[in-house]
Amino acid sequence: MWRSAGLPARPVSWVWITLLVVNALGGLTMLAADNRTFSQGRNTALWIERHHLDDGLLIATRDYAGSTVAGYLQRPLYYPECECFGTYIEWNTRRKHALSIEEVIHRIAAILKAENKSAAVLIYSNREELQKQTIDPNLTFRPLKRFANATMGDEVFTIYRVRKRSEPAPH
Repeated sequence: MWRSAGLPARPVSWVWITLLVVNALGGLTMLAADNRTFSQGRNTALWIERHHLDDGLLIATRDYAGSTVAGYLQRPLYYPECECFGTYIEWNTRRKHALSIEEVIHRIAAILKAENKSAAVLIYSNREELQKQTIDPNLTFRPLKRFANATMGDEVFTIYRVRKRSEPAPH
């Protein structure tokens, strides 16, 4: 209305243009963020289900990352951090927040023995690779699938098949 009234045109304020540019950049940033995966928990759970690995012993370490997979699978996982089964984090006195790789492997060996299992599926959210581990030579770790590139860095997963090495037959 101001322009149609025939009043002399004022140049557009540089502040207004700056605000429009910043707003447009913010919108583009949000569009790019929507296209990135926040967590790989859902993709990991779907892959486990599709490959029929969800009916055996499932172990998840780090518990706070693995709980997303437990939620999607709708079943408890074994968490080495608290040495317990659950679908959520157990905040008890036995829970240890950050396990060393040695502790993880020892606790995996212990649950295999306690459950009388020779194999399990490990949902591992740490960056270390386990297939060449020498901490427990009686365990083998074979990577099955890696789910990387998540905005939430702790919720990238590698799925391992953990097996006890077969013991030699007695003489």
